[in-house]
Amino acid sequence: MGSSNNELHNPYGIQQDPNTETLYIADYNNNRVMSYTSNASTGSLVAGGNGAGTNETELYNPDGIYLDLLTNRLFIANFRANNIVQWVLGADS
Repeated sequence: MGSSNNELHNPYGIQQDPNTETLYIADYNNNRVMSYTSNASTGSLVAGGNGAGTNETELYNPDGIYLDLLTNRLFIANFRANNIVQWVLGADS
């Protein structure tokens, strides 16, 4: 339990890209989505990570994600903000 790139704090949602085997994890209490490539011990920030909130670079307790390979987007259930966030993979957090 923590907030560094090799730690999660209450992970809720998970999706895997079947082409790259990358895992995408909604990290609820860290207000972010992380990605982990196959066999990686450290992840990369995909979305959020800028504190809890509703601005376009913030998430507020994300608890579910869906990976849409056709549009290269993650759809993030942003629990405390009561909304769904569309995040283009590779966009700045």
